[in-house]
Amino acid sequence: MKQVMLGIGTMLIVTSAMTGAGAPTGAGAPTGAGVLTIPGATKTDLPLKQVVLFTSGVAYFERAAEISGTAATELSFKTEQINDLIKSLVLIDEGGGHIAAVTYESRDPVDRTLKSFSVDLTDNPNLGVLLNRLRGVNVRVKATSRDWTGTIIGVETRKRHVDKEIFEENILNLMSDKNVRALSLDAIQEIEVLDPAIQADLDAALKVLAVSHDQGKKTVRLIFSGEKRRQVRAGYMLEAPVWKTSYRLVLDDKDAPLLQGWAHVENMTDDDWNGITLTLVSGRPLSFIQNLYDPIYLRRPVVRPDLNENLAPPKYEGAIAGESAADAIGGAKMKTKESAYEGNMAMRMVAAAPAMAMAPPRPQINMAAMGGGGVEAMAAARDAGELFEYAVKEPITLPRRQSAMIPIVNQTIKGEKLSIFNAQVNPKNPLNGVELENTSGLFLMQGPVTVFEDGMYAGDARLTDTQSGEKRLLSYALDLAGEAKLDRKSEPEEIVSMKITRGTLTLQRKFMDTSVYTLKNKRDKARRYLIEHPLRSGWELVEPAKDIEKTRDAYRLRLVLDGANQRGGGKSRDILFREQRLEPETMMLANIQSDQVRFFITQKNISDKLRQALKELVGMQEALSVVRRERQQKEERVKAITQEQNRIRENMKTVTRNSESYSMWERKLVQQEKDLEQLNVDLEKLRADEQSRNAAIARFLAELNVE
Repeated sequence: MKQVMLGIGTMLIVTSAMTGAGAPTGAGAPTGAGVLTIPGATKTDLPLKQVVLFTSGVAYFERAAEISGTAATELSFKTEQINDLIKSLVLIDEGGGHIAAVTYESRDPVDRTLKSFSVDLTDNPNLGVLLNRLRGVNVRVKATSRDWTGTIIGVETRKRHVDKEIFEENILNLMSDKNVRALSLDAIQEIEVLDPAIQADLDAALKVLAVSHDQGKKTVRLIFSGEKRRQVRAGYMLEAPVWKTSYRLVLDDKDAPLLQGWAHVENMTDDDWNGITLTLVSGRPLSFIQNLYDPIYLRRPVVRPDLNENLAPPKYEGAIAGESAADAIGGAKMKTKESAYEGNMAMRMVAAAPAMAMAPPRPQINMAAMGGGGVEAMAAARDAGELFEYAVKEPITLPRRQSAMIPIVNQTIKGEKLSIFNAQVNPKNPLNGVELENTSGLFLMQGPVTVFEDGMYAGDARLTDTQSGEKRLLSYALDLAGEAKLDRKSEPEEIVSMKITRGTLTLQRKFMDTSVYTLKNKRDKARRYLIEHPLRSGWELVEPAKDIEKTRDAYRLRLVLDGANQRGGGKSRDILFREQRLEPETMMLANIQSDQVRFFITQKNISDKLRQALKELVGMQEALSVVRRERQQKEERVKAITQEQNRIRENMKTVTRNSESYSMWERKLVQQEKDLEQLNVDLEKLRADEQSRNAAIARFLAELNVE
């Protein structure tokens, strides 16, 4: 292949041959490595010169060399690294030369490649399916009794009866010597394909399947074209382990805290780092993987040619008077090399001066000795845009599959020891801690902190990402010289505001929670304490009103407790935290009973005007209630009389008209009719009165606007 045209509005001409797992490897396929052949190009090495490690899981690698004329180089990468490489590769020719195309071994999707062969192995066919796909191919079949040579007709399934059971048997039908022979697949021991082209395609397909499992390396070829002597560079991003940090913090009552920081780096590449320039960058630049290595094929629609269909001759029915009839016509990994890290990579701890003769000596860490005891920060720190980088001052040598610790911080910073109490962490004791202010001028990346206090190990802490000038709290041990407890209680709810707008009552209820912290200092000297109180959504801190620091999820209050007196027992103090939550509520006064309105009248946080309006509403509601009760009583009386009349009429049916009982019941019915007539008159008046009072209340509420 001499010329390839690729286009999305452009044309690229590459004089190359495609190879690799995706290339056709059957008859007529090219063999050998596909390279850009440029006459006079000399082969050169491009050694690794610089590595930049990021905390986002990637690293920048830069290779450089001095070349003369036209030079070619080959770089080897793991298959899974190719996507990152071709996404980020940057090539620079500093001497006026130019860079030719970069070539690498391509690969087609395995399924697409397998489908290109005359025998399709894409779906992992069994022997019967495979032989069916070889219909018409000449083969030699070795069965139990003899060998047969012929052409495959196909494979069929037959049912065979053995005793009372039925078995399915696959039969190969073979045309041999002008006869069709049926051979059981179970009896066939060997099948040889006699067609060389078909056999070559089978071999090629199996090779593609084998190569698809290959996790080996791929070669990338670079060519720099030019004439004079010059420097060339190649840089790229690859996945790499995240570099980490750990710290040692030395606390002393007399001196400022000393912070010593170490960077932990791993060389998990396949190259030894020999005298490279190493830079460590903190920050989280976004990084992702995109498959640029595998060829992408767009599915194209299948378009059929527009052909006019032949017109079928119509049928004609016999005529019907006044009517006519017509017919309608319609129509998508490796050997490890050991070597010592060149440079001072270990922290030297110097013992302090001997203690007094009366006490046995104990090992101590002397802060002054630690600060100047041979450990020097090997990295120069500086801002890098929105990131922060530590550029290691000296060249680094680190064999592949080896790790190293590099000192990046070694200086005193501002800090103050204190006790931190958070009831959610420990309900009984504060924690020994320190408040550090990052006066180092560096960005301190998150990491574990080993704390030494008064020459001894004091505990471990965790430092979060800290910008220059920021403060951070670290806690490293339980403070057994201090005690603390927390008591909580909730106060009854209270209505703090109320207003009426067109009959709608809007009020605010206040809920109050009180937390009492009791701190006790059992030391013989004063101690600074810090209380962390949880910050709850929807709640507002009203006390203490000042000297409060607010974080994302807590309030912080600092205070100093005096030391215990000589009698012992310690100094204690109560600190009050009061929080309130305001909860709005809206309701329609027309739907509120007078008892609830009376409750609102008793609230102290409402205006006299609003209280008077509510009293007027209660008076109107009570007057309405009197009318409503009277109306209901009369309706009950009507109902009772009606039921009594029904009973009397039933009784009258059981006696004669001339009897005394009949006459008595008849007189009673007459009287009840008079009572019903009067009750109905009264009910009509009461209903009209009730309706009038309801309308009066509705008008009153509709016009009521008061705060």
